Amino acid sequence: MLFSALFLFSLLSTSAQLSHADQIDESHDVIEEYLNSFKVVQDPCIISHRNRCGMTTMKQNESNLVQPGGRTGCVDPSSPFIFQVIPRAKDKLMISFQGGGGCWDKNSTTPRPLCTTTASAQSLVGIYANPPHESGYENYTVVELLYCSGDLHAGDVHRNYSLTKGGKNVIQSGYYNTMATIEWIRHQMDDGSLNKSLTSLVIIGQSAGSVAAQLWSDYLLKTFKYKSAIVIPDSFVAVAPAGFGKFVKDYGICKHPDELLQSDKDLIESCINGQLENLSDIVMKTIKKHPNVTFAFIQAKEDRVQWSYYNIQQISIDHKPEDLISPSEFYRRAIAILQKYVNGTKNFFVYFIDGGHHTYTEIRGYFYTTTSGLYRTAPSSCMKLYDWIRQAVISPDNLVSTCDGDKCDGTCEGDKCDGTLINTPCDGTKEKNDEL
Repeated sequence: MLFSALFLFSLLSTSAQLSHADQIDESHDVIEEYLNSFKVVQDPCIISHRNRCGMTTMKQNESNLVQPGGRTGCVDPSSPFIFQVIPRAKDKLMISFQGGGGCWDKNSTTPRPLCTTTASAQSLVGIYANPPHESGYENYTVVELLYCSGDLHAGDVHRNYSLTKGGKNVIQSGYYNTMATIEWIRHQMDDGSLNKSLTSLVIIGQSAGSVAAQLWSDYLLKTFKYKSAIVIPDSFVAVAPAGFGKFVKDYGICKHPDELLQSDKDLIESCINGQLENLSDIVMKTIKKHPNVTFAFIQAKEDRVQWSYYNIQQISIDHKPEDLISPSEFYRRAIAILQKYVNGTKNFFVYFIDGGHHTYTEIRGYFYTTTSGLYRTAPSSCMKLYDWIRQAVISPDNLVSTCDGDKCDGTCEGDKCDGTLINTPCDGTKEKNDEL
């Protein structure tokens, strides 16, 4: 379990506290079910002086794995960091950050890790699917950063604990994993396998990868040349408890201010002091700095995995069960963050989905997701998720934020749509019980 036997005993001492313990156990189960969906497949090409593992040696429209070595690595020291390449067009590039939870201290790392500790390849489904699927992205070369560092693809820290008794101490090196992948992309541009000036650049991520896409997007948008670009954070608004800034600092994110903190004096100071509580401060600056880039967020109204991580992080910070939040409270806090982005910008959009499912773009159900949920029908006036994401790259000037439900102002609950974010909900007669 995440917490010591003594602490759990104290939680179980009264009937009122028992419900809190059950809530934490449920959070563990939700996260464990999510992490179990990741599976390891095929051997990678290992970069060496003799073999640079370039795209010219790879099969088109197929999954190719690359192990860059160097300072890269996983929480599990026996597993190397790997990134995945699906070669397609030279002028269209999708940089994708895989999800897989978070490990921020010893209790969240062992014996039941709350993050993926080994690299697992992404299946060619959802937005990554080959033709004849018409996702709008089927011709993009995909470079997928597989997630095994438990640090939002951004950490740089040596821990004083191990994954297993007597094993090597955990090293979280998401920063180096990401930089090694970026360096490989640059080499592909230098040798002509990818165009140095892209027609289109897409930065996408799911879950923890969604946070990474938000953290790294400013650096990536400044690093590569492109005619158009879009950032797609799928299912993590980063609703975080008070005290989350300590986790950010402990990850080692403050060590790399140019890449992760935009060399911003205020962000750097907050990070060093352990007070960078809201990653939204970083995201807001990024959206404003890149007004010609479309930021298209995907968010379930009561995402169970995000909610579960919030509650477990909250308990690990202050050990107060009374500070746990409900799914409805999670939705209200998510809205408050997203309201920051829409105010004063014209390039931020959000697609709200009813229910509590977590991540959509990387699963087969991507093509069957609507504002009413996964494999649910919605009013005909509401676009399907894949059509909305397709429009984001094909016709971004016509993109609008989308939500199915009654309009509300201020405190929103259930399946309602916040009036600040959604001018006109695409509501109508719902048919949530009908499967597509």
